[in-house]
Amino acid sequence: MIHYFSYEFSTFYLSRIKDRLYCDPIESLDVRSIMTVLYSVYHTVGFHMAPILPHLILECQQYYPFNHQSIIDNRMMLNQNDSELLLKQFKFIQTIIGRMNEWASSEKRLIDLDCHLSIPKNHLNAGEMFNTFQRFQPSSINGLECRSDLVECLQVARVSYGMDESNETTGECIELRDDDDDCILRIYLKRTDNQQCPRCRRYTVINNDNLCVRCNFIMLHHK
Repeated sequence: MIHYFSYEFSTFYLSRIKDRLYCDPIESLDVRSIMTVLYSVYHTVGFHMAPILPHLILECQQYYPFNHQSIIDNRMMLNQNDSELLLKQFKFIQTIIGRMNEWASSEKRLIDLDCHLSIPKNHLNAGEMFNTFQRFQPSSINGLECRSDLVECLQVARVSYGMDESNETTGECIELRDDDDDCILRIYLKRTDNQQCPRCRRYTVINNDNLCVRCNFIMLHHK
């Protein structure tokens, strides 16, 4: 439980949803999806921790009452096969994140870089990797996308992906290798052409506009 809260939930999930949570309209689907996750985590943890830390759960109950039955009856939960597939895909994304962070270390940053994920066509798991990227970024295949779950996970400016386009791709290349030291993915990183938005601080501004498209829309409609 401690590992879950300190890594998967806090270090990974909470650090990556801040952009959507702080900068998107409160009624947007992106923000409401975050609130749904937080609601589910709060009630699920409370349900399982109550026998262990009853006094703490009673204190939580005073601030925000639990509705355990809504978690037990939750029909939004994935079935076992889908859950196992999503977990496998997420662990693969985490492996990519670890390799990129290892490359960046403390001397480089990723937020102002465009990232292209190049899958070797002849690799045994090429189709699985492509489906994983497509799940986390279904739009703009082979094109740069600045807003997607994949961008949010990798913490870069923009992401694209495709099958083995190394000859057509520029930028610094880092490789992800398996246990047999075979290359399973090439990650190309280069400085983005976009400018930094002064509101959300992401590199999503095109043509030297003052704000990115999202922030400009929010400021115009929420005065």
